[in-house]
Amino acid sequence: RGWSVVGSTFVGSNTYLNPGVDGNDGSIVGCIFDFGTLITQGADNLKIVASQFQNVTFSGNGGSVKLASGINYTIVGSSFVGYNLTITDLYRGRGVFIAFNNFNEGSNLVVQVRDGYSLDSLTIIGNIFSSIPTHGCVIFIAGSPKPGNSTIDFTGLIKMVYITFNTFQNSATSSGSIYGYQLSESSRIRSEAYINLAIGIKYMYIAFNYFEDNYGMRDNSTGKLIGVLSIQQLGSSQVDITNLMIFFNVNENNPIYVPTSQSYTSGFNIGLTNTVS
Repeated sequence: RGWSVVGSTFVGSNTYLNPGVDGNDGSIVGCIFDFGTLITQGADNLKIVASQFQNVTFSGNGGSVKLASGINYTIVGSSFVGYNLTITDLYRGRGVFIAFNNFNEGSNLVVQVRDGYSLDSLTIIGNIFSSIPTHGCVIFIAGSPKPGNSTIDFTGLIKMVYITFNTFQNSATSSGSIYGYQLSESSRIRSEAYINLAIGIKYMYIAFNYFEDNYGMRDNSTGKLIGVLSIQQLGSSQVDITNLMIFFNVNENNPIYVPTSQSYTSGFNIGLTNTVS
């Protein structure tokens, strides 16, 4: 409890930084992961700051960042290239804070809350998500199975979600497909939008974001053009978002995909239908 790793480099598929189940109150600062893996199984209050995750030395798929079962994760000022940032099995409330990072060329942000449990707050602010065809960089927020289960009931809940001041783009400015994410053995969320949701949320603000033109980029499974937001009903017990607010965004010709049962309030947007003025 109480540790830091500063300025270290993890090179190769057999290199790991793993603080285990009780490596709480740790900081990872200014580190490089080159095909290396960062993994936790419950470490609380973990802070990742100004670190680089990119496969440079070796060919093939890169390493991974897999944070599970902890609370109060903070990821700030880091760069992800070909590395998914996955934060899964959240079940003890508290918050997750993700700010001022770069997600490039196949680096998705995945947040999953355990069935029947809740996360108090999720803040995603000031990041750049830069996709290219076949290598998407989008947000997936969804459910996670209970321990011992291979299926997800999507009964988890996030009380408050802020997605603000981010840039979402197809930096290649060319058409092509990007891919969804396998949440469990039997559940897969599609990559239909820059923000993809499959979980109940009490309060959600999407504000002050820039959604650049998708330039013909599509979801691989449905063929839908990538949109601003996709709310996907993946479980019969999944509930709608109670209060969905969409304000002060700039959108360049990207659609929005929400169920007919889902209501939302929008205003002062450019390129989106405003329900209030």
